[in-house]
Amino acid sequence: MGADLGGTKVSAVLVDPDGQVVESCYRPHDGTAAGALASLAALITELISATLGPVAVGVAAAGLVDRTTGELVHSALLDLHATPLAATLSELVGSQVIIENDANATLLGIQTHSTHEETAILFALGTGVGGALSVGGRVLEGSFGYAAELGHIPLEQAGSHPCPCGSSGCLELFASGTAIAGRAKALGLFGSHENAVTAEDVVAAARAGNPSAMHILRAAGEAIGTVLIRLIPAFDPAVVYLSGGFGHHAADFLVPAITERIAEQLPFPRARPAPRILADPVGPLAAAIGAARLAQRRGTVAAHISERDTHEHRP
Repeated sequence: MGADLGGTKVSAVLVDPDGQVVESCYRPHDGTAAGALASLAALITELISATLGPVAVGVAAAGLVDRTTGELVHSALLDLHATPLAATLSELVGSQVIIENDANATLLGIQTHSTHEETAILFALGTGVGGALSVGGRVLEGSFGYAAELGHIPLEQAGSHPCPCGSSGCLELFASGTAIAGRAKALGLFGSHENAVTAEDVVAAARAGNPSAMHILRAAGEAIGTVLIRLIPAFDPAVVYLSGGFGHHAADFLVPAITERIAEQLPFPRARPAPRILADPVGPLAAAIGAARLAQRRGTVAAHISERDTHEHRP
């Protein structure tokens, strides 16, 4: 089983031994840490009750994670710090739980549906902006487990716009669903809108031809493109995926803006191809699928180790 703990919703999937999704469900939460964890535990318990045997559970969480201890080290979106997420959920649902960063899980979910081993970059565009990077088909974790936090690459001088991460001027302030909704509100795009403005509202307005909405989305794409101009010479990616709720809704506006921005400053443009910019091919359940496959993989490894140890200690 895999679950995805996001800033405004939780989703979960049950996969068979071949990694195929056999059941899925989704539930919004109130945006608080307590509400998010309660919704996630209820969703996992609901799926576990529908199974006939033991279940390995993987959870994709927005934020910095410690894979060894199962701790959610820092999640600005949910205001969680040093939270023993794996242990807390294990106690609530009665099954062992492992955790992974949500963007890394998304890239794992995409790669289970692809056999290529190209260098790939992923931007997870939702309530915030996450990121993942794979080389040779392997997702990079970094020295401390926090690699590819692409949403927190700065675009401005220090101090210009403070970010919830503790830095300032980060990509997340310009290309997340939250930033898009905030920009629309600041411009009075929807006037005295009775309900809270969302990024989906902005995308709908852009599709209806609203020039201000189109400008907002183009600016977000240009910001992503600016970050990619810095990443391409370092990692030489073949493909860049846009995922997440906002990323999927807005891909047809973001991709042209990203592509044009890269073309303006791509190093060695006559000698090297630009990466392909794609909406991820799996969809909104990719993070949950990746978490499920990771739980399968670690469960298989643990079973092999246990079998080996039993064999080695057998008289």
